[in-house]
Amino acid sequence: MQLLWRVGVIEVTELPWTLVTPNNIFPIMRFSTLILALLTLIPLGMSAQDCSPSRSRCSRGGLVYGELGGSAQYWVARTDEAPSTFAQDQIGGQLNGMIGLRFDRDRRRANVIGVWGTLGLPSAQSLERQLNILGRSDATTDDPVDNRYREVEAGILLRERLRLSAGRGEQYLTAADGTETLLNYYTGTAGLNLRLGRSLSWNSAATIALGGDYGDPVWRASTGLMYYFDAI
Repeated sequence: MQLLWRVGVIEVTELPWTLVTPNNIFPIMRFSTLILALLTLIPLGMSAQDCSPSRSRCSRGGLVYGELGGSAQYWVARTDEAPSTFAQDQIGGQLNGMIGLRFDRDRRRANVIGVWGTLGLPSAQSLERQLNILGRSDATTDDPVDNRYREVEAGILLRERLRLSAGRGEQYLTAADGTETLLNYYTGTAGLNLRLGRSLSWNSAATIALGGDYGDPVWRASTGLMYYFDAI
């Protein structure tokens, strides 16, 4: 069943998530980056970063910490292989979010215990690279939504800079006839947050996916912009 929805005077007769295709995923990511940049202009008034750079301690700030943004991702190799030659057309995209609780808040940057979520929308080239690394020969559609992966991890963000987390993931592989194959696996991630302003950070991460249907461990690198905030 199609959904009719209206944006201004434009009517769209497709479900919103079906509008994501390999040809427009990167324009969508660029638009999202612009929105994130505009969000940094919003005066939060509750950020824990309102303190002098010369001070090691400052106001306690909010208890709840969150992040939201997008990133480019690239499957590197199995852990027993050297990284292969970089190919730009094999870059994929993913959406990232995080929510957690800050403690030790008397410090300039607190530690955070939280949960991370990832929704991956691989391009056809990115998915082909991933399947080759996994040693699979699945024949799939080119729709990134059909072959999405999602991951949930729990862990710690040290001084709001260094991320260490682990969890589980699953990926759908959809054949041309609509048949879906679900792959389950475990994940572990190490990441680094670099603050670019009051509400914007550049996040880079390395994720290892292993076990379950993945078999041998494989590496995925990602980097992108995140809007961050604290509240309450």
